[in-house]
Amino acid sequence: MNKRILMMTGTLAVVAIIASFAVGYALYNGNTYSEDNTMAVSLNNRVDLLIYDDDTEQYSLMSQKLTVPQYEAGGVAIISGYAVAVGINGGGVTVRCDMGNSACWALIDSMTITIGGNSTVPFGKVVKQGVTVTGMPTEDPISVANGTKITLEGKTLYYTSFSIMIVFANKDISDDKNFEKLTVFEGSSFEFTFVPEFTPS
Repeated sequence: MNKRILMMTGTLAVVAIIASFAVGYALYNGNTYSEDNTMAVSLNNRVDLLIYDDDTEQYSLMSQKLTVPQYEAGGVAIISGYAVAVGINGGGVTVRCDMGNSACWALIDSMTITIGGNSTVPFGKVVKQGVTVTGMPTEDPISVANGTKITLEGKTLYYTSFSIMIVFANKDISDDKNFEKLTVFEGSSFEFTFVPEFTPS
């Protein structure tokens, strides 16, 4: 198990990104570049994920996505040791969780993200006007201004560390084999979208 997933009574999550015109996003590999998309994306609109190596004490571009581990009833998981990197030192990002199977949301109570020490922001499964809505992105972009400059694979990026917390629902699935199949969260991923014109209020 990845040592960056802090176990309380459960485990967590998935990461991804995608790239498109104006707002950058990149496919599930953190280092997917704009040429892999159908529309051109400038370096300034790119977004990548970085992983911190405890041995070298340095960040590097992600080469694979993070997957959701086995569900554990009532568990809480915190993912850390990662950063979101953008091509300009400013703007903001929004985050959402794309579940491979929407029925998996029944196993999630809540998701929150903290980027660069900013306030914890809920997303994923939220209550809006008394109705539970799933797959929701963060309502407003989260600032990634004042990121730390880094050069990776010839690209100059500005990174900001983040952590994600997931609270699993407390459900007994031992007698339901069909429900149990959902616990691997197959096909799920987090998508970070860069918003270059964002100015925090």
